[in-house]
Amino acid sequence: MLYRVSCALVLSGMPFLAVKAETLPLVTPAKTVYVVYPPGINWDKRSDTQQGACANFNTTFLPPDRCRQPNLPDYMALSLMTSAECPPGAGYMPSIHSCVLPACPDASWTLSENGRSCSRPDPEQCVETAMLAPWAKAAPGKPCPPPCKPDINAVTQEKLLAAIVYGESSVQQVREEMYGIASAMVRRRDAWQQGGSLQKFLKKYPRYAYAVTDGNVRYKELMCASDAKKYTQAYEAARNALAYGVDYSNGGCFWDGADLKTKGKKHYRYSDGFRFVMQEHNIYGIASPVGLNRKGGLGSYYNYAYDSTAAYGGTVFWKYNADFIAAEGVKQCR
Repeated sequence: MLYRVSCALVLSGMPFLAVKAETLPLVTPAKTVYVVYPPGINWDKRSDTQQGACANFNTTFLPPDRCRQPNLPDYMALSLMTSAECPPGAGYMPSIHSCVLPACPDASWTLSENGRSCSRPDPEQCVETAMLAPWAKAAPGKPCPPPCKPDINAVTQEKLLAAIVYGESSVQQVREEMYGIASAMVRRRDAWQQGGSLQKFLKKYPRYAYAVTDGNVRYKELMCASDAKKYTQAYEAARNALAYGVDYSNGGCFWDGADLKTKGKKHYRYSDGFRFVMQEHNIYGIASPVGLNRKGGLGSYYNYAYDSTAAYGGTVFWKYNADFIAAEGVKQCR
């Protein structure tokens, strides 16, 4: 929750400046949900209560931790588990059942000494310059720092790639995952225009890396940071990829995170078809969709558009399936 306090000083009945103080908690209680996974089905039902989760399947709730569906042979059990849900960009800390944002949203915020909240200047220290009338230039207080708005054209390609890596990877800071994202990003850029800049590529395909457009907190944090020391691994991953070093994505051009599981069949990968080439790539324990047997534009058939290439941390990497390339006449990574 974001707390805001606003006030205005008044001279001759007219407000001449506005001030604000804001506090943003970084640690908030996680929401507990109960999730039912039916056997052999790659989607789930969830509710705030165990009874509610089971009721979504028209089942009879049997405590303490199982659902059973009477119309299935031998009363086949449905797996019931509890899960903690956190806002996008926040990690989950089991020991205190809390969601933890990794950092303040941007450079206009200051982290508290205990690391549990961020704040902006209080009313005695900060004046909203946009609210100052021309005749109020002598008003006390210093201007509030403007909110940081990351601009991909105002940073180097290395910093932009490091920010994408930091934003798209999981908060556990898995080295292979970060390196893999960087390499996949560069490979996709090169498939579009060999040697072209990430800036030009993202201008044409702004949704390729969602962190750039969806308000990702970690992406904004690195883009707005003047000190790179905290983000050493993200920068190392960017430099490795830009120099065509070790490729942990194993030829991947695309990637997915937890939404591959949480969205289930609503995720767009399902409509195109995908398969896990190796079982260890299936880090979310989901079932691959049935082969499409779809006829492509060139007359041949394919079952899957995407093959997995690697998986680390919370990220699965993909490339186009060879049959899909032949059937549709597309180029790898385009």
